[in-house]
Amino acid sequence: MAISHPAQLFDGQSAASHDVTVSVSANGLVITGTPGQSRQWTFSGLESASPIRNGETLRLKHTSEPNARLNVPPGLAADQIL
Repeated sequence: MAISHPAQLFDGQSAASHDVTVSVSANGLVITGTPGQSRQWTFSGLESASPIRNGETLRLKHTSEPNARLNVPPGLAADQIL
């Protein structure tokens, strides 16, 4: 079973952030929001939305949702993704 970590998703539809959990699967990231709403970002389409710096929030985007951004706080979750 994958361990989930808190993150924030900006869906590209509005300026509001959404509290989500992110976990690492064999194929990529699984992002889960409210019950029943989840999405998977495959590793192949995953990109950094800003320079990666140790100890800072990891900001990611995906080719399947070019306007969305996922912010992962520094720590264990970011380390698992990298």
